[in-house]
Amino acid sequence: MPVGWDLPPQQAARPQANGEPIAAPEPVPLDEAELTFFEGRAELAGVEVCKADNGVIWRILKFLNQSRPDGRPRGFPGQKIADDLNLERGQNGVADAISHFRNRTIEALKEAGFVADRETVIMTGKAGYQLNPALTVRDRQEVRGAQIVDDEGLSGEERQAWILAQLGEGRKLRRVDIEKHFDRSKATAKRDLGAIDDRIEFVGSGPTGYYTLSKTRTSKA
Repeated sequence: MPVGWDLPPQQAARPQANGEPIAAPEPVPLDEAELTFFEGRAELAGVEVCKADNGVIWRILKFLNQSRPDGRPRGFPGQKIADDLNLERGQNGVADAISHFRNRTIEALKEAGFVADRETVIMTGKAGYQLNPALTVRDRQEVRGAQIVDDEGLSGEERQAWILAQLGEGRKLRRVDIEKHFDRSKATAKRDLGAIDDRIEFVGSGPTGYYTLSKTRTSKA
């Protein structure tokens, strides 16, 4: 099940002492979210929305990642997409693939606590299908077998030291903050957080939750 945040088991929804369940967090709107292409998968706001083994839609999604000279997404008729990708079912196959993708994406984002609709990722306009212009699209596809390092060549220990330093100054960090700061994947950010999980704690729930230094560690400082 795709998720949009890291929620430790102790933070999962559970009954309170009086037996009443903890209320689920309010859905979060996807305002100017980031669509990121990694090797073999695409994520929206940290939620996996497509994988290479999803078939035709993966090829369509990558094909739509084209921009006009003004930087806005380029639109394509269904038949143009089918012709360029050599799809046997033509524009009907493109329409079916995009329809299924929209339904799956809505469900995945809903499970992660986000508000989404059928045009959150792929819109239908006068020119045809295009990526939603409100999205920030980033391409982080890595060469297979290459070592994952950030642009400054920092090691995992150095990234983790930065995280602890930021938390020590009172900053509240989300996993996505770490991804953006180091320009790294969700998997890398999760590994860094996991390496220091005995010194940090997750506060709140869902996409609005954040990491702080462990209260036990703070009290001993």
